Amino acid sequence: MLPKSFLEVSQVIRLIKSDLEEDEKLARLWVKGEISNYKKAYSGHIYFTLKDDQASLKCVLFSSHNSRLSFEMEDGMEVLVQGRISVFEATGSVQLYANSVLPLGQGALFLAYTQLKDKLEQEGLFHRKRPIPMLPRRIGIVTSATGSVLHDMHHVARRRNPEAKIILCKSSVQGKEAPKEIVQAIEALNRFGNVDVIIVARGGGSLEDLWAFNTEEVARAIFNSSVPIVSGVGHETDYTISDFVSDMRAPTPSVAAELVIPDMKMRLDQLGYDLGKIQSNMTQMVTNYKNRVKQLSEREAIRNPSWMLQRVHERLDFFQDRANRAFYETIQNKNEQLTLLRGRLFGMNPTATLMRGYTIIEQNGKIIGRRSSLNVNDPFSVQFHDGIVNACVHKEKK
Repeated sequence: MLPKSFLEVSQVIRLIKSDLEEDEKLARLWVKGEISNYKKAYSGHIYFTLKDDQASLKCVLFSSHNSRLSFEMEDGMEVLVQGRISVFEATGSVQLYANSVLPLGQGALFLAYTQLKDKLEQEGLFHRKRPIPMLPRRIGIVTSATGSVLHDMHHVARRRNPEAKIILCKSSVQGKEAPKEIVQAIEALNRFGNVDVIIVARGGGSLEDLWAFNTEEVARAIFNSSVPIVSGVGHETDYTISDFVSDMRAPTPSVAAELVIPDMKMRLDQLGYDLGKIQSNMTQMVTNYKNRVKQLSEREAIRNPSWMLQRVHERLDFFQDRANRAFYETIQNKNEQLTLLRGRLFGMNPTATLMRGYTIIEQNGKIIGRRSSLNVNDPFSVQFHDGIVNACVHKEKK
């Protein structure tokens, strides 16, 4: 007998997925294991299996996260993977959706480094970048008093600008006491050093060797410094928390010195070139203005102002003559039009018609135009051009 209710496969998978994703312990966990079945897809996503001697777990690292990897993953490598557990519905398989992968050999330190980096970045300590002074007079350096780093930086200073003053505030750069001494040196240079910029420097080394520059107290001391700080820690491939917090990161201590201390010979050469270019431009500008003045001075109006006035008077006479002719032509046209209108008005005058022998017959104020309009004995008047005659209709004699 069939059950009354049942679930589709997809519904079962969704229930499992929902339960897994609601479990906070599975939402953000670190998993240790060995990489196998490593594959990087064309999309940039990385698919691999994480296994130990008893079980295996499918994993995916999306392209938006794998750009943060500081190493190349490969089969057989032991790693620490951080991510969340969920279900890939198409196959019903449980997967670890990874956010970051750390090589296990330095996993603990790397984990601490990543967690502190994320924390300080969220607080905004990496976003502020102040400009480095263009011509610093006094340069503070926080580093060890022994070793090649300080020697190399002095060499750079002497070569690029012998007038630059180097103020060393020595500090350990490795070991348990190093973070505290670095913080004290930064604070001392801020209070008493009267420096324009500070360089925090150390040579290359392992993650453990550079760890003093990955501590929270050093990061906050750099951020709280009122003087701009350049970080020159390790080699070019090394990145520390100090690099992210400082106002400028240099790949090595020597490069940090070169970024801070301008090459005065090069600057003077550039200034000489710029000055020569300005002088050349000014000379060309003066020459152009001289040529322009010469061209203007050769014009007739400048050499002979009276000739210019004569030309102006000539043009005034020409325009006055044109205005007079236009005025008289307008008057003549108006007179002709007036004569024509007078002729028309005279032709329409009844008196002019009477002078040619015509008369006007009226009866009771009305003009009589037909013989039949008058009866026998009807009085009427006849108007001539020189007077009016009263008349009466008589019966015609036979």
